[in-house]
Amino acid sequence: MFQRFLKRARDRSRHLNGPFASERSLYMQHLCREGRTDGVLEAINGLLLSIAERIDIAAGSSITREQVSAAADEWIRQRGETYKTPQHRERAKKTFTSVGCRWLSFLGQLSLTRMEVPGADLLNSFAAYLQDDCGFSPVTIEGRRDCLQPFFCWLAQRKRRVSLVNARDISAYLLSGKFGSLRRTTISFHVQALRSFFRYAAGRELCSTDIAKCIDAPLLYAFEHLPQGPAWDEVKRLISDASGDAPKDIRDRPILLLHAVYGFRVSEVGQLRLEDIDWRNELIRLRRPKHGKTQEYPLSRELGQAILRYLKNVRPKSSHREVFLSLTQPFRPLSRTGLASATRRRQKHLGLRLRKYGPHGLRHAIATHLISSGFSLKEVGDHLGHASTESARIYAKVNLPALREVAALDLKEVVRHIERSERKSTPVYRRGDLLALREVARISLEGLL
Repeated sequence: MFQRFLKRARDRSRHLNGPFASERSLYMQHLCREGRTDGVLEAINGLLLSIAERIDIAAGSSITREQVSAAADEWIRQRGETYKTPQHRERAKKTFTSVGCRWLSFLGQLSLTRMEVPGADLLNSFAAYLQDDCGFSPVTIEGRRDCLQPFFCWLAQRKRRVSLVNARDISAYLLSGKFGSLRRTTISFHVQALRSFFRYAAGRELCSTDIAKCIDAPLLYAFEHLPQGPAWDEVKRLISDASGDAPKDIRDRPILLLHAVYGFRVSEVGQLRLEDIDWRNELIRLRRPKHGKTQEYPLSRELGQAILRYLKNVRPKSSHREVFLSLTQPFRPLSRTGLASATRRRQKHLGLRLRKYGPHGLRHAIATHLISSGFSLKEVGDHLGHASTESARIYAKVNLPALREVAALDLKEVVRHIERSERKSTPVYRRGDLLALREVARISLEGLL
């Protein structure tokens, strides 16, 4: 493998006789299959030898990112004349660390626990509990970890152990400056994570059983906000903007259609695999990460043509089974951040003025459009993959045609007729009609009150 990048016999001998040659060669073969260019492969090959000379992967223990970073500092000190400016040294350290961590991760020897995160072991055990015992999705688990890590750092700064935490500590943390600029909904996420963790800790006798009960969340009102999505005309402009012949347009068009027409979440588009598209029966099979159920959607002609065009003309050859890959090497499945950036970038390029940019707003847009077109909440909830119709009730607030019908009723005339009928003891309206009228008004206006 080394002969491909090394011209001189002395260099080839140095790499072949260097430490962990077989492990380095195996990783280089993996990079070749990913489709890296020869220039990139040559640079990585040279760095791998320097990394192998400074990190002992035969010790049998996992290697942390901090150890790789320390090896990078030593390497830069030994090559002091090469990297003279702080910017060059920082860039070289970042490259060394990145290549080293990717190599160790490929070998399965990179520790996933970062040393500088306090309470990492407890967080890992809590995450395992959420996954194995509670069946939470990876996205939910990662969100709980993100909320809890600042709390563990706060405890570490005050040298407080979890077993000694009391209600006063929780109050002091929630009243700290970190939460002063956050919205009530964001604070509620942190509170939910804290409650969940302390219930877990109390069940294992790691803390008092009363901690979770004393954590109060800010008051949230059901359906207090309108769904924050673009207007349907803006969605049409967004999809039309991706109708060009550039590789990025060809790739982004089916992604936008999945978000805007099918209402798929970012994680659902990212996990869509080639075998999930049933071309013979014209179906898309999607496994919902929130409740684990598989849902089938009809494959529309427009989406099918957009996906086929992407697969034939743009998608690079890769062993990855995910449908959407990066356009630059190394070719890999698009992350949630990459998918969100593709939509956000196009929305801002079009000059759309939105409260929130990103693909989740397209999910709100299709729900609002379906409700306005006369679909029931049950139908909209099923389309979005909600386990309960209650999740789709917020879109009743934007059912403008129904609200206009209620607003157009002449309620004063109705009241006059009722009063007149009561005086004459001759009912003008049957009781059933009046109850139905009240029910329509109650349901249609429920989201506004």
